[in-house]
Amino acid sequence: MKLIDSNKRTNAATNFTESAPFLRNHRAILIHRPVSAGLYELKSFGSHIAVKCFCGATFSGTHQLEFVNEPNEDEVVCNACEQRAIMRGMPSSEEIVGRHVHTGKMVLKMICSHEGREGV
Repeated sequence: MKLIDSNKRTNAATNFTESAPFLRNHRAILIHRPVSAGLYELKSFGSHIAVKCFCGATFSGTHQLEFVNEPNEDEVVCNACEQRAIMRGMPSSEEIVGRHVHTGKMVLKMICSHEGREGV
C-alpha cells in the first residue's frame, strides 16, 4: 500500500514509498497503520527503521517491528489510526482485509501505591 507521507522523512537514508498496510510492534498491544517510514543509518546505533503511524505514534527499532498484510483475527487495530486513515482517503481495515477487524484503544488507569493498602 502506498505510504501517504513518504516524502516527509528527508533525513532518512532511505524513504519507504510503500509498505504492508499494518504495523505490528512486538512490544506493543495495538496494531497500527503506517503513514511514513524510513531506514536510518547511524554510526552509534547502526541501521534501524523508524515508522510514523496515522495516530501520531512513532516507533523505531531493528527487530520488533513487522509490516503485515493483515492483523490476526484476535489482534486489535488502533482506532485513532483507523479513523485518521479513513479521513485521509485510505480504505478501512475491513476493506483491506475483507473481513471484520477489531479496533480499539488503550486507556490509562491510575493506580496509586497508597490506595487500598494498610500500613503503606
